[in-house]
Formats: sequence, structure tokens, C-alpha cells
Amino acid sequence: MLVLAPLKQDSNYFAGKLIVTSQWLLIIRESEAQVLAPIYQQLLNTTMLALVGMIPLSLWFINTISVRFKRAMTKRQGEVNSAVVIVNDGFIKTQSAVRKSDNICHHMTQVAKAVEQQSVTSEEINSNISTIRHAANELATFTA
Repeated sequence: MLVLAPLKQDSNYFAGKLIVTSQWLLIIRESEAQVLAPIYQQLLNTTMLALVGMIPLSLWFINTISVRFKRAMTKRQGEVNSAVVIVNDGFIKTQSAVRKSDNICHHMTQVAKAVEQQSVTSEEINSNISTIRHAANELATFTA
């Protein structure tokens, strides 16, 4: 039982036991600090052991997570780089196809203009032939 000592004003634990053979009561007094010192020491030892054990364990755990995270990031970076290369190749091929298409359109426009000019020239020739035939017919009728 914990009791405050009246003279010293400190707390003490008292324990008593009746000795049957002599009918005496044996009482022991221990200060609170003396009783609790081993408990506090054990608590301190346990806390220090836990800290000493937890720090390396925590560092190992953090390192394990970091290594896994770095591997995943490296793998994803490789996949992203591959995707960028594929997209870049597709973009280059698309640009090449657009250039070829523009080139074909330009050439087709030139061909269309040439055909149109030949058509105009052909119509002029037909018109001239028609004029010459008409003149030849007139001459033939005039000289006959």
C-alpha cells in the first residue's frame, strides 16, 4: 500500500505479514523511488531496445519501398520512351505522307493546267483547220 510519510513528506510502500508462530506482524517500508526504479529502468531499456531495433528496421523498410518505386519508375520511363519513339515515328511517317500527297496534288494541278492548255490549243487548231477548210472551199468555189 502506498502511503505518504508524515515526517519526510515522501511516498512509501508498506507491506505487512503476520508471523503465525510468534504472533508478530512484520512490516516493511520501501520508498516509492526504490520500488519504481527497476520498473523505470526496465521501461528505459525496453524503449532503447525498441528504438535501436526500429531504426534499422524502418530504414530497411523505407529502402525496400524506395527500390521498388525506383524500379517501377525506371520501367515506366522505358515504356514512355518506347511510346514516344512510336508516336514520333508515326508523326514522321505522317509528315512524309503529307509531303508526298502535297507533291502529288501539285503535279496533278500542273498536269490539269497542261491538259487545259492542250485543250485550248486543240480547239484553236480545230478552229484554224475549220477556217482553212472554209477558206479552201471558198477558193474552190471562187476559182471554179
